[in-house]
Amino acid sequence: MTAAAGAAYEEIGRLSMSSATGEAQSWSSDFEMTRIWIWSMLNVRKIFEEPWRFMESGNWRLKNRVEMEKIESEKLERDVVDATISKSMYMNWGAHHSVITGDDLQLVLDQYSGSGAQSKRAFLFGNIEMLIKLVPGNSAGTVTAYYLSSTGSKHDEIDFEFLGNVSGQPFIIHTNIYTQGNGNREQQFYPWFDPTADFHNYTIHWNPTEVVWYVDSLPIRVFRNYENEGITYPNKQGMRAYTSLWNADNWATRGGLVKIDWKSAPFITRLSKFRARACKWDGPVSASLCASKTLANWWTSPVYSRLSDAKVGQLKWVRDNHMIYDYCKDTKRFNGHLPPECFKQQF
Repeated sequence: MTAAAGAAYEEIGRLSMSSATGEAQSWSSDFEMTRIWIWSMLNVRKIFEEPWRFMESGNWRLKNRVEMEKIESEKLERDVVDATISKSMYMNWGAHHSVITGDDLQLVLDQYSGSGAQSKRAFLFGNIEMLIKLVPGNSAGTVTAYYLSSTGSKHDEIDFEFLGNVSGQPFIIHTNIYTQGNGNREQQFYPWFDPTADFHNYTIHWNPTEVVWYVDSLPIRVFRNYENEGITYPNKQGMRAYTSLWNADNWATRGGLVKIDWKSAPFITRLSKFRARACKWDGPVSASLCASKTLANWWTSPVYSRLSDAKVGQLKWVRDNHMIYDYCKDTKRFNGHLPPECFKQQF
């Protein structure tokens, strides 16, 4: 990247007002001019070969803004999976216990089997999101999982898990992250809504500087990149998206004291609108390609390198009012030796 292009890229990041969850951007005149300038640099050969397309009244200008937007959209689409669940995911176990119809997935658990699905593609960085409606009624002992994971003993993994409970008691939103096979980084929350009454959006935003867990656009957790200080970070392995509904009554509810009531079966979790605005993993070469600061790699923009003040305020509200467990405060579990990231700035 040239110095001029780098400067323009920094300006793009500064002027962008979109959030990590895809809120509308504010196209200021300065931002628009910066985009036009970058587009003209990328298409300088075409401009000089076909000047009549870009000349008007003796002044250089773009004749067709729609064409510019189309080219930018095509560049972004190379790194976006925006299809129905039936096109982008498949059942990897318990297929007879599940139903995929268009953009909807139904997972079923009974005394015979649970079920699960995974994405056809792996990704490295971007936004991965799903709408989920959890098991209603007495869901004690059940776990609905929605997570990203690579494979092998040194795998990376970013988790949402939803721990069921007896009727009238809240689900637990259980989060965790593994880097090179090392986990034990759990944080848990009570939802501030009924996750069984309707669909709610659960998003994993993952970029070279931080991982953010979102619930309905509210950040609930951040894991930052301190790799230069010897703390491993998930940035070298592509991960697929997975979801499953399974029997975890040996630990899920009150540490395993409450077992599944099979008289309440079948247990059903409904999922919809899987979306991955993410870099497609095509092997080790993607580690550098997906992290490079290009317009297509929107997640590398400086605006996404850290939560905004407004998002930090939302995160603090969730943590102050709804967090029920944080591994970084569990000194007894770690015999007084907390993991090193616990002493770093968290967000």
